[in-house]
Order: sequence, then structure tokens, then C-alpha cells
Amino acid sequence: QLTKNGAFKITGIQWSPDGKSISFDTVQNDLMILDVATQKTAKVFTGRYNGARQYDWSPDSAYIAYVDAGTNLTGALFIYDVKSGKTTQITEGYYRDDAVTWDLNGKYLYLISSRTFNHVQGAFEDIMQMENPQRIYVLPLTKELSNPLTPPSDEEPEKSAPKEAKPAEGAKGVTVKIDFEGLAGRALALPMPSGTYAGIVGLDGGVLYITERSPQKEKNPFNPTEGKGLDE
Repeated sequence: QLTKNGAFKITGIQWSPDGKSISFDTVQNDLMILDVATQKTAKVFTGRYNGARQYDWSPDSAYIAYVDAGTNLTGALFIYDVKSGKTTQITEGYYRDDAVTWDLNGKYLYLISSRTFNHVQGAFEDIMQMENPQRIYVLPLTKELSNPLTPPSDEEPEKSAPKEAKPAEGAKGVTVKIDFEGLAGRALALPMPSGTYAGIVGLDGGVLYITERSPQKEKNPFNPTEGKGLDE
């Protein structure tokens, strides 16, 4: 038994990748970390309006990325440093960020965010209704990382002496490095269409996602731009 006397009303738990800590959210909208060895707890954040379930551990267990709503009621992305207890806000909260996950290689974050404005015109009036605003974005964590969507060069690489084969490193061998300056500005939209995305899970060099695509509507001949959308 790790907690006593019902100190927390727990609604969900998750192990850290290194197996040394447990994160759990409570009915009070708190996200907590429990050190299994010492049984000490630390608060990551308290959800301002909603629960504290939109978060993910970095593959080296050094950080927790999470989404929380600001005073303007739209979600923003934050990163919590487990060792120092410092929290850094990544996005401004001008758009609605909805979910986040880490790439298992420790080089990227993936973010579901509502930044696409698909104007849908009404039958009798221009009501400015917006549909399918979400897309998935990738954020390179360091400045030296190139655009992961750039196709590889077709030029023949220079031949060099063969190197000794090294055993492949799993998630335990990953060390996450983050250049916080300009991180939000490095966000790139992945080549999936705008829609409604129910969730994302980071893989090694990719992301698994669930989408709820709306049925295609008949195009409006009086508004040829309808449905094309305007991205950030």
C-alpha cells in the first residue's frame, strides 16, 4: 500500500516509463506524482476547469507534458520538469490545444490543436460556423532537428569504413533534450486533413491517432472556398 487514510480520491493512474513513479489524477482535478521508493508525492498541476487527464510522460521519465485551460477557456501546452518541479508554458493558448504525446525516440512532441478554420456557410445566411478545426502537429524538441517531413536526399552518400554494429537502444536508453526557446514556433502540421481527432499515442518515429471524420458535404456552388479551411 502506497497511500494511506484515503488522502487522495484517485480517478486514474499511470506508471512512469522507468517504473520508479506513479502519476495519478484526482477528483479535485489534481495531477500528482508518487515516488514508489520514498512514497513522497508532488503536485504537477491542478486543472483549472477540467480534470487532469490530458498528459503524457516523456520516454526518459524526466518530463510530463500536459494540456490545461487558461482563463480564456482554451487549452495550452505545458511541460513539467519532474526533477526540479518547474513548469514551462509552451503555447500561448490563443488556439485550443486538446491532447499531447511524446515520440518514443525522445525527439518530438505531437499535439492535437484546433487551428484550422473551416468556414461553413448557412443556406440563407453567413453564420460563420466552423467545423473540423483540429489537426495533429509535430514539435521538434531541439533547434538542430530538421523538419521530419522533409523527404530524404536521393544523392549517394559518401562511402566510409564500416562501423561496428551497436545493439539497438530501447526507451530506457533515451535522454530527452529540450530547447524551450522557440519550441511553439517549430510546430509543423502533419499531412492529415483537418477533422476531429479523439486521441493520439506516440510511437517510435511516428504517431497513432483516432479520427472522427465528418461526412463530406455537397459543395456550395456560390462559395467555392467552403471547406478548404484557413490554417494558422
